[in-house]
Amino acid sequence: MQNSQDSVYYSKIDWGFFISIIILGPLISSYKLLLNADIYLTIIILSIIFAGLLIMWATLHFMGRKTKYTLEDKGLRIYFPLWYNLLIPYEDIYAIEKTFNLVNAPAFSWTRVKISYGNERSFLGIKSRKSTQISPKNRDDFICELNERIEEIEDQIEEESY
Repeated sequence: MQNSQDSVYYSKIDWGFFISIIILGPLISSYKLLLNADIYLTIIILSIIFAGLLIMWATLHFMGRKTKYTLEDKGLRIYFPLWYNLLIPYEDIYAIEKTFNLVNAPAFSWTRVKISYGNERSFLGIKSRKSTQISPKNRDDFICELNERIEEIEDQIEEESY
């Protein structure tokens, strides 16, 4: 449920990101096969690749348009259609940083925000926290507003402890 105080940031979509992931990947992977095929087989292979790319593009385009990051009263909600609906309480957010990392995430842009949250955990002596990457439009405004909300929660927690 959305409050009047909730701020919604939709995912930024970089067309270069789409082109490189959706078109270049399958073409590069089928390059060797296309070089050794006769013309009819090449046409069939390219038709199958094109149909698959069209379906993939339509699906990702729909999901990219519907992906949103909402700053709610309780925390940051990350909504990625069909797969991902995560609420990160503000008090659990440990770090916010700009990144260009291409790790799998609900983000459709090269310009991303990495959010580290949760308790520190250790695996084989390596300490880490949970993290996710998002790509909101107006990235700087998003980071600024998120930091403000985190500060408000920290102030509330501090006041309650007195």
